[in-house]
Amino acid sequence: MALPDICKTGCYQRYPDNSESSAMYRIIDPTLLYRFFFYGWLLRDASRGTLFERSAAWNHNREQCRWLPTYLRRWGVITVGLFSIGAFCDTGMADHFVANCFNFMGVLTVPYHVVTAVCWYFLYSGWTGTSGR
Repeated sequence: MALPDICKTGCYQRYPDNSESSAMYRIIDPTLLYRFFFYGWLLRDASRGTLFERSAAWNHNREQCRWLPTYLRRWGVITVGLFSIGAFCDTGMADHFVANCFNFMGVLTVPYHVVTAVCWYFLYSGWTGTSGR
């Protein structure tokens, strides 16, 4: 039994079941973790192309903005976790260097929250931008 073309790229791998009649495949995609934490793959560039292509990209982005609060929640859990570990290291272990490392990583997530919230607000509200053209 020949494997589909997608298997040649390494995205799918066949289960080791030794039966040629069953064609079960499982996904092996290294970008799944990236897609779980970052939403750039959801959106299209609405600043390039013809008027119709930009409009289609804008409408696509407005439809996909419903997932941005999910990404905010995921990163919110990470932020709270980092600050909690930092607080535990600071009070429980009295190790200020390790606590500062976790708190610093927690602070680095704040710009992600701000950018994501602003993107979600403008996409959700339907802001069309300035009409300078």
